Amino acid sequence: MKLSDAEWRLMTVLWRRHPLTAREVLDALPRGADRAYTTVKTQLTRLVAKGALKETPGGAASLYAPRVGAAQARRSALRGFVDRAFGGYAPLLQFLAEEDELSEADREELRRLL
Repeated sequence: MKLSDAEWRLMTVLWRRHPLTAREVLDALPRGADRAYTTVKTQLTRLVAKGALKETPGGAASLYAPRVGAAQARRSALRGFVDRAFGGYAPLLQFLAEEDELSEADREELRRLL
């Protein structure tokens, strides 16, 4: 599942606390983020369509809650990035091993993890 930066912000709010109304999501967004109610509502609707959120009609406002966990979304995002940028995990690891800015301690930690 591919999420835009704005969608990641909304999902982060909802992973921390849910269910929330669109207004509650808006109020929980960090300062500086797009804080227009109609924009947030549109993004929530898109996240429901993508299957990332579930919407439960309730009284005056719908409630939103995650359908996918943060770990699952991160795995999907990482897999997509690695495939696009490196063509797989082996080329990524080779890139990291050859990276000049990687400290010897970081290289050793990579070796240990592998």
